[in-house]
Amino acid sequence: MKIALDGPAGAGKSTLAKALAKRCGYTYINTGALYRAFTLKTLNEALDIDDEDVLRKALDEVRMEIEGDNVYLDGNNVKDQIYTPFIDQNISKIASNPTIRQYMSALQKKMADETENVIMEGRDIATVVMPEADIKFFITATVEERARRRMKQNEEKNIFHTYEDTLKDILYRDERDTKRKFAPLMMTKDSIVIDNTGKTLEETIEEMIWIMQKKK
Repeated sequence: MKIALDGPAGAGKSTLAKALAKRCGYTYINTGALYRAFTLKTLNEALDIDDEDVLRKALDEVRMEIEGDNVYLDGNNVKDQIYTPFIDQNISKIASNPTIRQYMSALQKKMADETENVIMEGRDIATVVMPEADIKFFITATVEERARRRMKQNEEKNIFHTYEDTLKDILYRDERDTKRKFAPLMMTKDSIVIDNTGKTLEETIEEMIWIMQKKK
């Protein structure tokens, strides 16, 4: 079974997808980690992504792999470097670039095709990467709830920002993700909306498993 899991920033997609995959024995693929890794590369190497020749050369040469929670960029595990406010503030420009999205979509499609039972999580999985998915979940929560969650995640990494700044960043990400010209964040007609505002992780997982069992 192939499961697409989309939703806005801070909705808890990664935590849910990872836990659901573990419960079901499926392979979990976090496509957002690939965008984050490439964002890290562009920042570290000061790449001008507006220069198409520079960008295509970087995409031709980059090596990115995901193995469980580990994210490899050009042979180095960067999982502890890609979830920071600095990456959060710069990823939207990377994610809205059509050339980068085309490259990422092809890479992600290949990953999905090579995996029998997969839960793939991101922003355009149901619409672009895996439109043939057996189940398409759209995970969401109120923007206030998402901001609180993002604050907690950052604090666990000893990164401290005010609630107001975190909320502003979430709203900015929503604006960029939903209004970009290429592969914007959106639901499909057959997307199943899971609003997990005020719900525990276990409650949400049980709801999703119930839906999966009905589909089998």
